Amino acid sequence: MIFVTVGTHPVGFQRLLNYTPRIADALEEAIITQAGNTPYLPPHEAITHHRTIESDDRMQQFIQQARWVVGHAGAGTILTSIRNGANLVCVPREHQRNEHIDNHQEQTAQKFQKNGFIDVARDPDTLISILQRDPAPAPTPPPGRLVQHLQDSIATHEPT
Repeated sequence: MIFVTVGTHPVGFQRLLNYTPRIADALEEAIITQAGNTPYLPPHEAITHHRTIESDDRMQQFIQQARWVVGHAGAGTILTSIRNGANLVCVPREHQRNEHIDNHQEQTAQKFQKNGFIDVARDPDTLISILQRDPAPAPTPPPGRLVQHLQDSIATHEPT
């Protein structure tokens, strides 16, 4: 199963959800989405859409059961996935597409990818290529390292 999460941003993340039918066709695997405020939910027999997940425990279950987790590059998605030992592919929201107020998700994704915690895809072909791989065991950061990466990422985006 592939679990796709877009977080709770008021705009939703239409581009990522639009990729899901192509993913389902390419992988022939069930997909569960947490669609949040995304207006259009592409129909497909292999996709089950949820606007919200009823509890943090249920969200963790989906993350733990997924072969891959696909999400925006939000801090909560990254931290929850890493803490639960999930293999995560981030599709960062892009400012130039009006998906977010700036490109901090791209910068965050690059930092976590550089340190081996996540994969990053910016288009459906790359995303499908990553998802077709057998996931490697998810890396476990040394104590404090994950928090330090997140603090460094946040510090990069603070106004001076």
